[in-house]
Amino acid sequence: MRLKELYLIFTLSSILSYCQDDEYEKLLSYSDCKKQQNLSLEKRLSNYPFNKAKEIKIISFTNINIIRDSLIVETQDEIPKTNGKIDLSKVKEIETLTSSDIDELSDIFYNFGYKENPKIQVNIKCYEPRNAILFLNEKGEIFEYIEICFECKKTVESSKKISLGEMCNQKLEMIKQIFKKRNIKFGIIDEKQP
Repeated sequence: MRLKELYLIFTLSSILSYCQDDEYEKLLSYSDCKKQQNLSLEKRLSNYPFNKAKEIKIISFTNINIIRDSLIVETQDEIPKTNGKIDLSKVKEIETLTSSDIDELSDIFYNFGYKENPKIQVNIKCYEPRNAILFLNEKGEIFEYIEICFECKKTVESSKKISLGEMCNQKLEMIKQIFKKRNIKFGIIDEKQP
């Protein structure tokens, strides 16, 4: 087992030792997703970065190993970049979202939130992103992105101006379905891929 899996098991078993299974499930369910509002597509797309995006792409990528003297000295867990800019020539898969996909994505961001006030949150300490959402301007330049580790249920946004809204339990799973629908496989279908 990997270290992160052991940590998760330890964390969950610690939580479970303090409460019965039914109690734990009930506490965790408060963080489940619920459609809280019905903002129109026009209203949702007026939010940054959707309001500045001419195109939105989704990608998969592998982590980069930095090798010196035939040894891996470091692994970069981030979108592949060259000279500080995302390098699309180094991504594994790339798809452009349709207007229907953008409608669905913005609906997930802005209309879904916590079913009730969360009582507990499970934190998994891993972060090995394999996917991202890219926002491109009218010149075709990436001006913002959201890096995603579906396995660890975490995201990293390129700036504090981006908000996915309340990160209820199923939000990333809903976003993952968009990746599946657009035929992105790496990091989506089999998260244990090399």
